[in-house]
Amino acid sequence: MDTLIRQKLLPMGLYNAVHGFPGVTRIGKTSHRGKQPDYGWGPKRPPHQSRPAEPKKPSVALEVAYIESDEKLNLDVRYWLSPTDGNVKMCLTIRLDRANKEFRMESWIRQGAEDNNERIRIRRNQVVFARVTPKNRPIVTGNLPFRIPFETLMLRPMDTGMAAEQDLLFLTVDLEQVVESVWDS
Repeated sequence: MDTLIRQKLLPMGLYNAVHGFPGVTRIGKTSHRGKQPDYGWGPKRPPHQSRPAEPKKPSVALEVAYIESDEKLNLDVRYWLSPTDGNVKMCLTIRLDRANKEFRMESWIRQGAEDNNERIRIRRNQVVFARVTPKNRPIVTGNLPFRIPFETLMLRPMDTGMAAEQDLLFLTVDLEQVVESVWDS
C-alpha cells in the first residue's frame, strides 16, 4: 500500500511530503495501552500540532488481519479513531482469507464534533472486496474508486493554486495490483 499511496502523490509533487509510520507505537491517553498499526501515513510537516513537542503521528492508519477476528479488527479501528488514543483521521483495514483467496479492504472514519461532548461515532466509509479466480485473476468489486481524501492524509485543504492536488483515488487496476502482491508473497 505504501508504494501505491506514494505513486498517487507523485504527480502532485508530494511523493516525499508523506512520512511512513511502520510499527510506530502510540500510547492512548484514556486506555493507557500502546498500539502499533501495521502501517501508517501522515505529513512530514504537519500544518499544526496542539503542542510543539508532540511527536509526529500518522493521520491514516492501516491494520491488516490474517487470523484475527473481525471483533479484534473493530477494536483496533476504535482505538485508532479515538480522539484520546490513536487520534488518526482514517483507519484502513485489510482482511485476508488465504484459504479462499479473498480480500476485503475498508476505510473507517469518525463522525461527531471533537470540540464538544457529542459522542464520537465510528462508521465504515467504504468497502472493496476481491477474490482470486482459479486462473489467478483478481476480481475487485465494491465502492470504487477507493478514496483517501487529500485533507485527511495531509491534514490541510488542497491548495487551489496547485491543480495537481487531489484526493487519492484507487481504481480497479490499482487494487488488482495490491491483491496480486498479497497472493504472490
